[in-house]
Amino acid sequence: MDALAKQYWAFLFKRLPPLASPHLHIYNEGWTLWDGLTKITSPSRPTLYGLIMDPITQMWWVSNNRFLLEAKETINWKACLEGMSALTPSRRRWITKHASANCGVGTTLVKWKYQDDDKCPRCNASEDTAHVIQCQAEGANEVWSESMAKLTTYLVASRTHPDLQRALLKNLSRWRRGLLPCDDFQEAEVKQATQSQSLIGWKNLLEGLLSKQWHQVQQRHYNSLRGRKSAKRWIKGLFVRLHNLAWNQWDPHNDIKHRVHCTRQERMNHKLNQAICKLYQSGSQDKYKYKYKTLPTSVH
Repeated sequence: MDALAKQYWAFLFKRLPPLASPHLHIYNEGWTLWDGLTKITSPSRPTLYGLIMDPITQMWWVSNNRFLLEAKETINWKACLEGMSALTPSRRRWITKHASANCGVGTTLVKWKYQDDDKCPRCNASEDTAHVIQCQAEGANEVWSESMAKLTTYLVASRTHPDLQRALLKNLSRWRRGLLPCDDFQEAEVKQATQSQSLIGWKNLLEGLLSKQWHQVQQRHYNSLRGRKSAKRWIKGLFVRLHNLAWNQWDPHNDIKHRVHCTRQERMNHKLNQAICKLYQSGSQDKYKYKYKTLPTSVH
């Protein structure tokens, strides 16, 4: 493999025009690695893997309609990386499955042929991953209110920009009720951040895709307070609490769907019992066909 790589490098070196160096050469420095105009000072395996695979992954999400191509550059991918590292491995897997709809929701279970319909077990509406969070059935609103109260407490305790607080809380509540986002805020920067997040998607916000502008607005707010707080830590905390907001809607919903005795389960059990009885009856009628068949001789 190493020999083939060298041969390919030699092939490219002969045929491609030389690239202009984006920096002044340092004496005796040797080879350097660059990402555009940014020098990679620590070319570790995770760093190189990210540089190679992140653009491919992002374009996969674009092609699968998670967000628009023009929204890709507005997403705070660094905050997403650092926020994911703060979650347990099982929660990271859940975000990926939930974002790609490869989890036990009605629309997916119908596609996998595990269910005959895609109805929500709580309100009978079509159940996709967005509906799990937006479901207005009894009990769901109470859980949402508790989670929003915890998010509000975090935003206040971390001295979040007041308009930014309102933009996040108001638009998350509006998205959950199926309403259009509101960007009518005094601060022009907060209005732009809200519009940027609307382009990315508010469901995507709960799945870790935050606009870069949230971080920028909050850092300028901290600077105006002349404090030592960093928006880097703030955005990581926000990521975790937004994730908890989505997870807290999923967990009890999943319990009702898969663990609590419900009408769908009764119907599916009845259908399964009928199929077993039918198979048993057909087997009893055919048993005489195989009564006198000789078994194959075993080889020793």
